Amino acid sequence: MVHLRQLLRVTKQRRDELEVQAARYGPNRVPAEMAIELRETQESIARLDAKMRIVTVPQDVQDATGPEASIDVLRVNVKDLRDQLGTMWRYLETMIIDMREDSRVWRERQTAERYSGVRERRMVEVVLLIGVLVAIYLALH
Repeated sequence: MVHLRQLLRVTKQRRDELEVQAARYGPNRVPAEMAIELRETQESIARLDAKMRIVTVPQDVQDATGPEASIDVLRVNVKDLRDQLGTMWRYLETMIIDMREDSRVWRERQTAERYSGVRERRMVEVVLLIGVLVAIYLALH
């Protein structure tokens, strides 16, 4: 933990220095390598924070209760994560079912419109055929 805290402190100092340097250039003129390094330091800070959160039981509590306390805390965290994943999975399944229903309704509507379009085209063809036949009849008489 001491090592992680030291790394976090040094990384934050580096990020602060980079932010000051970037501010000198202006928001649209920051050199690419500086912007990349700034982003990498921010990602490093996020990773270090995540590592520090893994150890959720203070050392004093671990010493007083034994190593089982940290294992129990990790078990609870894993259970919470499993519950969150289950909730996300159920939500995803619901979305898929809704999308299937929407696509089924859309296909049915397209089929009905296609059928009515074919009927309309055939009616127009029949009317044109009758018109041509009438024109031919009138032309012959």
